[in-house]
Amino acid sequence: MNIRRLTPAIGAALLGCSTLASAVTFEPGAGLGWQYSDNVALQPDNTDADWGGVAYLGGLLKEEGGPLTYNAGGTVTYQRYANKTFDDTTYFNLNAQARWEQIDNRLNWRVSDFFTQSSVQSLGRDVPTNTQDTNVFSIAPDIAFPYASGHRFGFTPFFRDYYYEVSDTDNQQYGLDANWSYPMYPTLRLGVSGNYTDVNYDSSNVPDYVRSNLRLFISGSRPHSEYSVNAGTTRLSRDGGQDQTGFGGSVNYLYNFTGRSSVRLVMSTDLTDSSQTFFNSATDPDTGSQGNVQTSSDTFRNNVFTLTYNRKDETFNTRVWGELRKLDYDEAPRDRDAQELGANLDYRVNAYLGTGVFGSYIRIKQTDISRTDQRYVLGGRVKYNFSKKLSANASLQYRKRDSTLNSFNYDEYSALLGVVYGYVGRTTGLVGDAVNRRY
Repeated sequence: MNIRRLTPAIGAALLGCSTLASAVTFEPGAGLGWQYSDNVALQPDNTDADWGGVAYLGGLLKEEGGPLTYNAGGTVTYQRYANKTFDDTTYFNLNAQARWEQIDNRLNWRVSDFFTQSSVQSLGRDVPTNTQDTNVFSIAPDIAFPYASGHRFGFTPFFRDYYYEVSDTDNQQYGLDANWSYPMYPTLRLGVSGNYTDVNYDSSNVPDYVRSNLRLFISGSRPHSEYSVNAGTTRLSRDGGQDQTGFGGSVNYLYNFTGRSSVRLVMSTDLTDSSQTFFNSATDPDTGSQGNVQTSSDTFRNNVFTLTYNRKDETFNTRVWGELRKLDYDEAPRDRDAQELGANLDYRVNAYLGTGVFGSYIRIKQTDISRTDQRYVLGGRVKYNFSKKLSANASLQYRKRDSTLNSFNYDEYSALLGVVYGYVGRTTGLVGDAVNRRY
């Protein structure tokens, strides 16, 4: 774990606490559980059964009123393997976002830090030896210049720092977003936007590059829907390499059926890199799952189509999603087509008892090496609430992979029993991680 990467976000949170301590709310969290897997190493021979304990401490710190707002949740999780299939491991997770409105409608500061775990090899086994700490810190001031007749100019200089524990792809990205927009009608805006990003890798073996784009865009709203469309061109210029220029654009559409249910469609294509897709996925999961992208220093054409349905009410919560993604890498033979379908359904029986089922199907075909992997997850869970904050949890899960490389095939049954108090966040363990990291 690289603490240096977390220092700016921790400092910002402490500053917010000291400035508006009277308005801060804090929810602590703790949990203790027992886990079992009949194939913890996810091997074809299915011989490495193991059980162990998992414990975590965490908390959620937030401020929702006034010029400074923030939401920071984090957990520290300890994972123990009784039969020592893997070494005991400690995981840290942080999801922190803050916004400071320094000048009303003129200057807003945004700071975020996402610290999590990702796969070293996206098509490898979902085990501790294929897991790395991953962090992105971002800071950006939104500068706006509204003029008469609704004209609006905006500038956002930004800095992002990406850290990968194992992959040799640590980098810093400095850039500027700029846009101009004009309201044709009260519910319709037209405009032009541009971006310039300078990407600098820590490793001297990885050439730096510059990414720039120019877009025309239109956005609007209706009584039950919102939409935005942009189209233009993107250019990549790599040190010592060949420049790339191509089309880039996206469609984002949200329709609210009722106050409780909605469907969202996202389509996009662009020239980009895995760090940018990781940031997009962390800030907005509906743009696609980062688990379908291989972390690397290579650039690629990223074509994505996602469709997500959400419903939330007092008794039934639903999330169903689908994703189609096509990646064409510039240099390495990593081109792939990915299809993903998943669902998470939770039903509240009464004030004390809740049940749920979850599942996902992911198919990834690597076109350069003729490899195809199909992964299945299916599970169920039960939750009993002793109080508003204290609950007992139990879950069962089945995972399976069919691969054209037989050495990557596996199937696994796993179980979890646990007690949780307060904030949960994202805890890492044997059970549910393959599907729950999407939520």
